[in-house]
Amino acid sequence: MCSIGEFKLTFKQLAKLIDILGNHTERAHCELWQLTEMNPFVRQVFANR
Repeated sequence: MCSIGEFKLTFKQLAKLIDILGNHTERAHCELWQLTEMNPFVRQVFANR
């Protein structure tokens, strides 16, 4: 498991992620994909879901 030090999401990214999760549209999934591509930690979190 990743340590909290590896969790490098900015507050803005985190807010966007929460918004995306509450809005399961095709556009939101595209944005989510782009966000996870930029952040390996987030990609790992979603891979484990």
